[in-house]
Amino acid sequence: EGKEETLKKPGERSLVSDGSTEPVWDSWLVELARTMRMNTDVRKSIFYIIMTSEDCVDAFEKLLRLGLKDVQEREIVHVLIKCCLQEKPYNPFYGYLGQKLCEAKRSHQVTFQYALWDKFKSLEPPTHNLRRLALHLLSTGALSLAVLKAVEFVKLEKTGVKFFKSLFQSLLCETSQQTCRTVFGRLALHPHLRTFRDELLVFIKHFLLSEVKASSPAAPPPLACATTGKERGGASPASSSSLPLLLRERLRLAEQAMRTGIK
Repeated sequence: EGKEETLKKPGERSLVSDGSTEPVWDSWLVELARTMRMNTDVRKSIFYIIMTSEDCVDAFEKLLRLGLKDVQEREIVHVLIKCCLQEKPYNPFYGYLGQKLCEAKRSHQVTFQYALWDKFKSLEPPTHNLRRLALHLLSTGALSLAVLKAVEFVKLEKTGVKFFKSLFQSLLCETSQQTCRTVFGRLALHPHLRTFRDELLVFIKHFLLSEVKASSPAAPPPLACATTGKERGGASPASSSSLPLLLRERLRLAEQAMRTGIK
């Protein structure tokens, strides 16, 4: 955990040279940009970099060299999210690139926060890519759970409930103990988030814990099941038989972390 990784994007990303100083992109890429409504020069430049980069480090460095400021710089996050949601299946490249952006500059964190708020307000299937992107940014510490403070959990419709159930279950059960403690413990650092913490716990207990109370596996799952995974999150998904006990254990850990902080 903490090791720097780069993930290459699959497929051909072609650049054609016509001898001029300006890049000339393949027609299929130009058409894709048009289809995805990259309708300004700034958005097109960001899009072409993301689509043609070798990995997240290459993309990050090229985006920095664009020298964008203020409003134009915010387009990086918007284009990244738009591209991420179009991929089939989810491509981890976008999570790693978003993480590097957030770690490099607080303004990117703020842009992600507002962009995600907009997405959460109008959730429509499929939501898998958005959930995986949010999971990566939260579990790596690129974003805080406070990014969800604008969500009105009591007013969520069916799609929203399903989305956040899946997101919280992944945060609780598909990450290492330390990551889980850190993600939820960060909320204890801010007294003004007390109401949000309480609402978060109510949602998790009602929609996750209540569904597994009827299950009673014969033996508790070994803690190793949540700490030996090879994914960046640090854990392998729990089996269906061990999930109820693991979920209860992790919820206790998360609740304690939100009350007392990271220890």
